[in-house]
Amino acid sequence: FKRLRIPNSEADYEADLVFCDLGTLYDFVGRLTKVCIRPNNQQDHGIRCDVSMLKGVKELQIQTYSVSLLKGLSSIQLQIQRLKASQAVTAMKDVLIDSVLERKTQPKPNNTNSPSGSSDKWRGSFTSKAIFNSYTIHPWISLLYLDLSHNTIRQLDDSFSLLPNLQELSLNHNQIETLDLNYINPSLVKLSCSHSHVKRVIPKLHENLSD
Repeated sequence: FKRLRIPNSEADYEADLVFCDLGTLYDFVGRLTKVCIRPNNQQDHGIRCDVSMLKGVKELQIQTYSVSLLKGLSSIQLQIQRLKASQAVTAMKDVLIDSVLERKTQPKPNNTNSPSGSSDKWRGSFTSKAIFNSYTIHPWISLLYLDLSHNTIRQLDDSFSLLPNLQELSLNHNQIETLDLNYINPSLVKLSCSHSHVKRVIPKLHENLSD
């Protein structure tokens, strides 16, 4: 392939269309910081989408697209700061534990030749972790804002333990009849559950119970 250039003639233009530089395209995709995944039509709903090339993404939006069709989410999980998924999940675990479903099929990394510095850095990044069904799942350590509005979520679940630094959570327009605040981490400062049919709120228990 040859690198793209400004064509000097019609022949040059046609040649560039044929011999386009895929490396330039990959470089452009890798530099994106905000990405929205949304099918254009009904036929696109069943197409799998690989997001592993989004090396620079900080904000990811998923609209009217099942997160079960996403591939490579685990490879960009640690860098995402804002995540929004609408009409995409039926439970919080659908998106927050998606990474374990992919990692168990990936080959084990070979770190025998890695320098000690990089090994220490790797260990530091995964100090905090949670175990589900005997699989190790790494937390969303950079995620500060999570919007799961306009879904069919019925309750909060254990996946909250994967959000150690989450500050804002929006669960508007869901089907949460019982809101259990015991799942919520201390880092959360804003919670929105409007139009979610909440009928009962279970208050958060004090960590140090006394007589």
